[in-house]
Amino acid sequence: AQNFWSPTVQITPDSTEAMNPAFGDSWLFRFNPQSEWLVFIQAVRGASDIVALRTNVGGVNWLPIPYAITTDTVRDDNPSLAQSYSFNAGYPRMVVWERGRNDIYYSSGLDTVWSPPAPLGSGDFGGTNPCVSVGDSGFGAVWENGGRILFSEYRNDIWSAPTFINSDADTVNFNPHMKYYDGRPIAVWERRKRGSR
Repeated sequence: AQNFWSPTVQITPDSTEAMNPAFGDSWLFRFNPQSEWLVFIQAVRGASDIVALRTNVGGVNWLPIPYAITTDTVRDDNPSLAQSYSFNAGYPRMVVWERGRNDIYYSSGLDTVWSPPAPLGSGDFGGTNPCVSVGDSGFGAVWENGGRILFSEYRNDIWSAPTFINSDADTVNFNPHMKYYDGRPIAVWERRKRGSR
């Protein structure tokens, strides 16, 4: 079989404790080689921050300028990143992640500017394991909440109120993912078997 893989490229220096990398979910990687993005968590001061990096040669050369999306002592984890394929909108991006013990936060990006972190789901609508995807005119996100799956859409610069995909009694679900197909959101997730932990 032909090998299409390039030699491995170290993206972060050895002095950086970087974990949980995520590429921008889009229709095609390298469709805009000047602004493909990667997010990851970076352990700092006993906590962790969300950090973004950008490539300018289709993933071979990564610019050595990190963009710190969070810079505090709160634990941030499990980032998910999506990038729009809309040429007219300047390739907007969206990252969602776990923040603290039970909150879901987001930041939107345009060019090299990221918006301040803001809550997407908290309290009764908080959770873990978020996944964001790009749609025709915005973004969608799913995350786990007490064994149920929550969904919200970002249109016209605002997130809709989170809604549950499954019923109140269906509480054995986790690790959700989503995509859009013909403008419709499609979500998949895992289910715990009865009696398992």
